[in-house]
Amino acid sequence: MTSCAKAPQTKDAVKQAIVDYLAKRDDMMASSMDVEVVSVDFKEKEAEAVASIGPKGSPGSGIKISYTLEAEGVKWVVKKKPGAAPAATTNPHSAPAPTDGGGGLPAGHPPVPATPGKP
Repeated sequence: MTSCAKAPQTKDAVKQAIVDYLAKRDDMMASSMDVEVVSVDFKEKEAEAVASIGPKGSPGSGIKISYTLEAEGVKWVVKKKPGAAPAATTNPHSAPAPTDGGGGLPAGHPPVPATPGKP
């Protein structure tokens, strides 16, 4: 008689999967985050979880994020959402401002100088 080992249906197992997922992302500093699984609903080989993620040592300051996980052997793995863009590797807000005056401005908008205060 053989037994099939399967992923444990516990919050701790789901938390570990989320921590592992965040650690692989280039745009996250997982080591400086606290992860708490708020709720989890197990459905055979899938789980739907809500986690609170925030800065270490700041309880109650996290944001809630939903995750879908799937059992892979004896552990849970976060599934990528269909159509989700790959994780950003740079901050999109740090891109340089356009210097040609066009840069996506509405039609008819006057040119914008590259350096504020200089024409």
